[in-house]
Amino acid sequence: MTHTMGDRISVRGLLVDAHIGVTEEERARPQTLRLDVDIKADLSAASASDDLRDTIDYASTVSLISQTVRSSRCKLLEHLAAEVASVVSCKELVSGVGVAVSKQPPPVSERVDAIVVRIERPAT
Repeated sequence: MTHTMGDRISVRGLLVDAHIGVTEEERARPQTLRLDVDIKADLSAASASDDLRDTIDYASTVSLISQTVRSSRCKLLEHLAAEVASVVSCKELVSGVGVAVSKQPPPVSERVDAIVVRIERPAT
């Protein structure tokens, strides 16, 4: 019997500065983005072995996500979320990825805690 129904590794509150936005003015200087990433994977082998080789190395995954965000020059959070999902879904053992991205603070005139773009993708 496998134990994969809800197996996942979650990265919460990753803060990365990036050039993003629709206008040149908005992209002119870095903005802080907050990312939450859920990585679906079968973690049963690592649960049994206690060996890093049997799971997803979250330190290297966080570095990969950060590098992807910093190097992106996209306009929309939706596009950036898809880019992050794409690179994470290519990692071994990954069966699906959920990515939530928000700007800190959100660029709106009303008082709001966050406006979050969230996507989910299967592994590629």
